Amino acid sequence: MNAKELRIGNLVFCYDDVEAVTDIVKDHGQYFIETNGYIATFLNNGEVKPIPLTEEWLERFGFEKQPEFMWLGNGADWQPEYPRTYHKDYYNGEFVFRFTDWQWMDKENKVQSQKEVEFLRTNESYYSKIYEGNIQFNSLEYVHELQNLIFALTGKELEYGRD
Repeated sequence: MNAKELRIGNLVFCYDDVEAVTDIVKDHGQYFIETNGYIATFLNNGEVKPIPLTEEWLERFGFEKQPEFMWLGNGADWQPEYPRTYHKDYYNGEFVFRFTDWQWMDKENKVQSQKEVEFLRTNESYYSKIYEGNIQFNSLEYVHELQNLIFALTGKELEYGRD
C-alpha cells in the first residue's frame, strides 16, 4: 500500500481491525499512520493493509443491490440465445456500481467469458439499462480507492455503516 494514496478518513485494515486513518506522518523517510485504535503504525511492514472492495463493502456504504439483469447472447445479432450475459448493479441514489459477466460463443462454439466492473454516475433514477455516465477508471480494487473517487467527484465522504 502506498501512503500517498491515503487520505484522512480512509478505511484500512490495521492489525486486522477496520480502522479510519486519522493522521499520516513521514519521519526519517518512513510513513506512519494513526488511527482511532492505533498510534504511529508503521506503514511499510504489513501492519496496515488495504481493504478489498467487495459487494458487502458497497452495501456498507449505502449502495443497494438491484435485481440481477440478464439477457440472451451478448447483444450482437449473430449470437445465439445461449450464452447469457449478466449484470449486477449496486445503486446509492447517484452512482451505479455494475458487475458484468459478458459471455459469448467463440469460433469453436465454446462459451467465453469476460468480467468487468463499471462505475456510472446518474442524475436520474435508477433503471437497469442505464449506460450513460460511465466514469472511466483503471481499476478500483480497494475501499480507500472508492472513498477517494467519490470524494473527488462529489466533495463528500462516503458514509460507512458497520454491521
